[in-house]
Amino acid sequence: MPLLALATLAGLIGTAAAAAEQSETFSGLGSLFRRREVVDVDLSWDQFIPEALIILTFAAVAVTYFYGARTNRALTQRIARALKPVLDQQFSYVGDGRGFLLPDGASHTVLYGSGRRNCVSLHGFLQLKARQDLFRYLYSLITPSMDRLEIEVHLSRPEEGASASGFVFGVVPRRMANSTFQDRYDLKTFTRQVPFLNHPTSGSSKFTSFIEAPEFIDAFTATGLRELLTSPDCALEELFVTDQPLEEPTAETVADRPEPHLKLQAVLAIRSADNLAPVVEALEYILALVDYIPEKLRLRVDTKARLLKARTEALKGLIKSEAELRQERAQQLKAEKKKMAAERVSKMSPSAQRKWEEKERKKEMRRKQSKMTRKA
Repeated sequence: MPLLALATLAGLIGTAAAAAEQSETFSGLGSLFRRREVVDVDLSWDQFIPEALIILTFAAVAVTYFYGARTNRALTQRIARALKPVLDQQFSYVGDGRGFLLPDGASHTVLYGSGRRNCVSLHGFLQLKARQDLFRYLYSLITPSMDRLEIEVHLSRPEEGASASGFVFGVVPRRMANSTFQDRYDLKTFTRQVPFLNHPTSGSSKFTSFIEAPEFIDAFTATGLRELLTSPDCALEELFVTDQPLEEPTAETVADRPEPHLKLQAVLAIRSADNLAPVVEALEYILALVDYIPEKLRLRVDTKARLLKARTEALKGLIKSEAELRQERAQQLKAEKKKMAAERVSKMSPSAQRKWEEKERKKEMRRKQSKMTRKA
């Protein structure tokens, strides 16, 4: 016990000495048992602003996700109720057997239809604003953005001797004409831009058409396109009929792909969830075109010949470009091989270099002799 007491006392003295070294106000062993000073900590709200902002941001993201996803689901259901009667009447098979619309995320939905005269299938892509994503939704408020329904209908292959077997036609808002023209291979290669009508109304003057021949404007005006575009609540934003790819193909892909067939593409703007009648009207117009194009669209003989010639010339241009590209690649490969051979020879001994040069000279002579023999 005395030893333990001495050891304890020695420990206290050592601790006191260490405390004396660290503090100038050391006043003996009493300082070890004295109540320490309480440091005042600033717990005002100003000190928690960063943490509060982080918590509020996470809360805003969570609330936006649940509220936005619920809003998009409700809007999708309203659109489905409006479109389903039209598609059920037009197609024998709609959806995948389990539902009319197939969800593909919180703001994307797919619809499908098949079993109709004059068309192979219909694909629809409902793209709503990303209301469930706080940052994307805020960005959409300062940039042009809208709920939209994209429609693509693959028409049946035309019968032998059909009047309109292949052409390119399009109508877009005038503000989008130049960018759309440059982005699409089919428009840039086969069409030219003209106002939608020679004597446009205040509504139709806002649209630009892409045509291969002037008679296409009259042909599509006869379908009621002018009346649709000039209506105050028109939902049709873009319309294309094309037998060509959107992106420039290569000669190989053109040769491998099946015989071209017409595709009907459209973009419908959903401006108000409370008024979906314009969307239904635009969809009905698109489905009416499915019958009009193969059955009633008639082109002059010279127009059909011009369309066929344009496609032949485009294919020749692709083949020529492909041949030039292959030749350029062959020349680059040849130059690289020659450079690698020169580097390899430069590392040889003088005698080995002379042997290599003699071998190359004989090879060149044989090549020239065989070429002269073929000419003879």
